Amino acid sequence: MPLSKGKILEMAKGMRGRAKNCNNIARMRVTKGLLHAYVGRKEKKRTQRSLWISKINAGSRLYGVAYGNLIHGMQQCNIALDRKSLAELAAYEPLSFRAVVEQVKYAAQIPTKSYLDFGHVASVTVPSYGRYADEENKEASST
Repeated sequence: MPLSKGKILEMAKGMRGRAKNCNNIARMRVTKGLLHAYVGRKEKKRTQRSLWISKINAGSRLYGVAYGNLIHGMQQCNIALDRKSLAELAAYEPLSFRAVVEQVKYAAQIPTKSYLDFGHVASVTVPSYGRYADEENKEASST
């Protein structure tokens, strides 16, 4: 549905150069702007969903369950919470989120894995660099 010249020029207010007052250029710029706005709305939904998934994964790993196992267990247990509300629970209501995770673990018999065990990372000694590195080495060698 083509827009009238007045509507196009009204939508082109604030654009630079001839795009704000020349009808042909304004029509092309407005069309492109509307297209980018449409794509941006879809992109926003995608990024929000990935952010929710990251929050849920981080929260569920605190209780020993990976994100995929949690979602699969929730489907088996018929728990109908969407990712947005699960992410809110994980971020702001950790006890409620823990109750959901524990119920899923119990009903779906998901094995618990400790994601907080860093294994080899804890045994690595970090060398000290900088201003006081020599003093620390002298103290360590003198004792």
